[in-house]
Amino acid sequence: LQQGLIQRTPRGRMLAGKAWTHLGIAAPRAPGQTDLFGK
Repeated sequence: LQQGLIQRTPRGRMLAGKAWTHLGIAAPRAPGQTDLFGK
């Protein structure tokens, strides 16, 4: 939390964007409405 790698959210603790880059892993896409036609 102090280094900004973990953020507290209503859903619990999650990795912040800075943590994904620190680990060298691509961050997962945010859940939301997907493209209807799969472009």
